[in-house]
Amino acid sequence: MRAVRKLQQKMLPGLHTAAALDIVLEVGCGQERGHPLGTKALLALKLGAPATISRRLSRLKKQGIIKPRTAHSDGRRHDLLLSEPFRRDVEKLSRACRKVLLS
Repeated sequence: MRAVRKLQQKMLPGLHTAAALDIVLEVGCGQERGHPLGTKALLALKLGAPATISRRLSRLKKQGIIKPRTAHSDGRRHDLLLSEPFRRDVEKLSRACRKVLLS
């Protein structure tokens, strides 16, 4: 398991904290289900204090991990999505983890 964690730290350097990982997981799950989360929905999950989640979310946006997109149904709302480069990095990590776990 330590080998998997080292791979994650090497291949996804923007995820330093558990809060950042939780945000990315929730945003990714919403995206996979076809119902992307907005900031309000993310805060409603109570992954941490609202100020902490907002700070982490801002950092993830600046790093290019999460991209906001104006919602189709309401121009005032922004859906949160994982960026394509980040999704490709996650796929690479997934393949590398399988190799480590199966060896």
